[in-house]
Amino acid sequence: MLGRGHSPRFDGLAARGAFFANHRSAFPSVTRCCSATIATGCRPARHGIAGNTVALPDGAGGFVVRNVGAPEIFDQLRAAYGRVLKVPTMAQRLAGHGGTVVLSSASPGAAFMQDPDAHGEIYHRSGSRGPGGRSLDDAGLTSEGTIEDDTRLARAFCEEILPRGAALSVLWLSHPDKTMHKVLLGSPDHMASVAAADACLGMVIDAVDAMRAAGEDVLLMAGSDHGHQSVVATVDIDAGLHAAGLKDDLASSEVCFAPQGTSGHIYLAPQARERAEPIAAWLRAQDWAGEVVVGERLAAFGHSGEHGLAIMFCGKELEAPSPDAPGGAVAFHRHDEAPAPIGFGQHGGLGTHEQAPVLIADGGGMRGVCEAASDIADIAPTILAHLGQPVDGMDGRALQTLVSAAAMA
Repeated sequence: MLGRGHSPRFDGLAARGAFFANHRSAFPSVTRCCSATIATGCRPARHGIAGNTVALPDGAGGFVVRNVGAPEIFDQLRAAYGRVLKVPTMAQRLAGHGGTVVLSSASPGAAFMQDPDAHGEIYHRSGSRGPGGRSLDDAGLTSEGTIEDDTRLARAFCEEILPRGAALSVLWLSHPDKTMHKVLLGSPDHMASVAAADACLGMVIDAVDAMRAAGEDVLLMAGSDHGHQSVVATVDIDAGLHAAGLKDDLASSEVCFAPQGTSGHIYLAPQARERAEPIAAWLRAQDWAGEVVVGERLAAFGHSGEHGLAIMFCGKELEAPSPDAPGGAVAFHRHDEAPAPIGFGQHGGLGTHEQAPVLIADGGGMRGVCEAASDIADIAPTILAHLGQPVDGMDGRALQTLVSAAAMA
C-alpha cells in the first residue's frame, strides 16, 4: 500500500536508507506476539508469548483463553508461569546504558510487552510508569488511539521525548493498523490513514535530521510489525471441532482454541492429548485449510509445544475482493465471538501480504535495497549493535552485517 502517492516521507526514507525488500513477520503475525519478538530479538518459543490470545491453565485440568492485549494479562502470566517474558527485553539490556522510553497508542498488552518488568519508561493511556514501576506524569504523552491522537503523540515524541537523549526511544502508533481492521482495504479511509501515519513519520525524520545536524549519531528504524489481508471468509473453529466430535462442548476446556486472526492455536489438556492427530487431520481436510503444524514441526515456525500448545494452523491464501486490496484470507473465531467483517483487514497467518511488514534502517552507514531475508527478530540486535551493546542470546541478527554483505556481493 506504499509507493502510491500516499507515503512520500516513507518512500523518501526508503530511498536514502536501507530498505529490506524481503522482510517478514512472526507466526502468528499478530501484534502482541510481534511486540515481544521486537522487544527481545527472540521468536515465540524463546520469549514465551505465543499470540494475541493464549490459553492458560484454568485450575481444573483444562485451559481458558486470555487476551494478551488486556492490562491484566501480565498478572495472569505471572500467576501461571512466574514471569511474563522468558528472555530480556531491550529495555532490560539498556537499563544503566542510556535507558529506554516508549510512547504507544497500541493495546496495553502490546505496549507493555516492550518492557513488562519496568526497566525503562512507558507512556500509555492505561497508566504510565518508569523504572521500578513508579508512576509517571503522562500529561500530553498518552493517546486514545484515534488518528488525531497518533498525530499529537508523534509531535510529543519529537518535542519532548527525543530531546531527553535516551539510548532507545520507541514510538508505536495504532494507525493505519487500527483503521485497516475497520474499513475495506484499499478504500479512501484506509489510504487516508496511511497518509496520516506517513505525516507522523515525517515529523520524526525531521527531528532526527536536526539531531544529526547537531552532531548526534542516530539510527532511525521505521516500519510495521505485520501486514494485512482482506477477510474473504470466516470459520467458527469451536463449532467445527464440536460437530466433528473432537471437542466435548462448545465451551469445554479440554480442547481450547485460541484465535489469532487469520490463524489459530489449539491447546490440549493432558486427558485430550491423543486428539492432536485427529484434530490435525480434520483441519487439513477442510476446503479452507492452509498450513497445519503439529508436534515437532512447531519449532520450524518459531514455537514450542510447552504449556499445552499442540497445533498451529492458518487458512489458504485467497484472491483479494478488489484490485485495490491486498490478497484475501480466512479469519477464525471462537463460538462466543463475532466473526471478522468481510472485506476488512485482518492478519495473523502466513499469507503473502500479512507476512510482508515494512522496514527501513536509516543511519549507521546502511543504505540501498537489501534483498536478503530478514524478519522482525532482527530489529533488536540491530539496535543494540548500533549502541555498542552485546547481542548474545537472541534469535535475530544485526542487519548491519546483512547490508554490508549485500553491498560487498
